[in-house]
Amino acid sequence: MKQTNELCESKTILAFDIMVFEGKICGGCEMIRDLIAEVPFTDEEIAQMRQLVSKLDDALYSEGLMPVLKESAPELYERIDTVVKDMIKRDYSILEGSDMEAYPDYTCDIPVDFLPED
Repeated sequence: MKQTNELCESKTILAFDIMVFEGKICGGCEMIRDLIAEVPFTDEEIAQMRQLVSKLDDALYSEGLMPVLKESAPELYERIDTVVKDMIKRDYSILEGSDMEAYPDYTCDIPVDFLPED
């Protein structure tokens, strides 16, 4: 994650590293496309995400941020998910008009500065 100094209506824009899984090629290797999703959040929303991540077991870090937000902060989940799906839709024109099930799987990395310090 990169935090920019840009403010949008008193919101900080956070840049999330996204890995889009495009399927497997011969030999079983996964094809992954890396994207950056920039999403604005208030200081309170950022603090909420940090607090939710701090409660995670270390073993769950690899699952990314979205599972953490899905149940505990669905409004934040939806905001990130909408941005990511809009980016995917622009990149994958074949998805135009498709239902949401057609979108490739993706992982939104937990920002490093959200992780507890050792």
